[in-house]
Amino acid sequence: MIALPKLPYAHSALEPVISAATMTLHHDKHHAKYVETVNALVGENGDGDLESILREANQNGSVKLQQNAGQAWNHAFFWNCMAPVQTSLAGPLSDAVSTAFGDLGELRKAFIEAGSSHFGSGWVWLVASGEALAVVTTHDGDTLALGPDLPLLVCDLWEHAYYLDHKNDRAGFLGSWWDRLVNWEFAEAQYRAAISDREPWSYDEGSRPTPVVTREDFEQALEEVTVHLARPPQAGTPEDRRLTVRLEQIADYHEVRKIEPTPADRDRFIHLDERLKAFERRWPKRPPPGTPDHWPPSLGGGLSDR
Repeated sequence: MIALPKLPYAHSALEPVISAATMTLHHDKHHAKYVETVNALVGENGDGDLESILREANQNGSVKLQQNAGQAWNHAFFWNCMAPVQTSLAGPLSDAVSTAFGDLGELRKAFIEAGSSHFGSGWVWLVASGEALAVVTTHDGDTLALGPDLPLLVCDLWEHAYYLDHKNDRAGFLGSWWDRLVNWEFAEAQYRAAISDREPWSYDEGSRPTPVVTREDFEQALEEVTVHLARPPQAGTPEDRRLTVRLEQIADYHEVRKIEPTPADRDRFIHLDERLKAFERRWPKRPPPGTPDHWPPSLGGGLSDR
């Protein structure tokens, strides 16, 4: 059995691009129905993860299960591709965008053109094949959950995703979505998985934390990590991956945003470093020194020497 993942934000958090009414209909009704149908089709023996269910449906040629499982996966991924706060393109993904499209503006143009010209219902994706990027579309409930390309971003092209707010102006919806809602932090994490041995997002992981932009966000991330470290999660679990995301967000809040840590921050960093060392867990790997994304701390030291 699979579960309907909670939204990473409130139903009204994406307004005015996507209204609370649309999110309620989209998540609580449409997404929930796909999850319900998948569970009804697999029955009591469906204890596997959604990716395994999809893989088996493909092998067995179970079209109804393929489409509903694909829609369940696509929607859960879609929620993570949006953030209620403004994020920016950075890191290796920024370089890859320049290589593939010239600049972010050209990628925006390609994404909107692909989505607005797609006939009928479906999805428009930014995908990575190794280091290379491309914009592609899929029809109906088809999904990229099983590869071969790794999805970085997706936007829903079904009318229930935008009609209440934008009527039949799909291109207008895509433009507003791109300019205000894209979660570049999530896309960057997916790209790092595409070019390394890191695990990409999976359905069981559910909703990843939204980006840490404000001081309040940062305090919430610290609080959550402290709770996690009281009972460290098992390696490879969704909880463990969430912890990794939160640690990266804590690092990037200061390092990427060039915010000087307060004395209180330093004390908490030292405490976190000690807790990580206690269960032999390293802070997330960062690029080599001299690169824009480098962050020096590692197991047992570094955080207090900034």
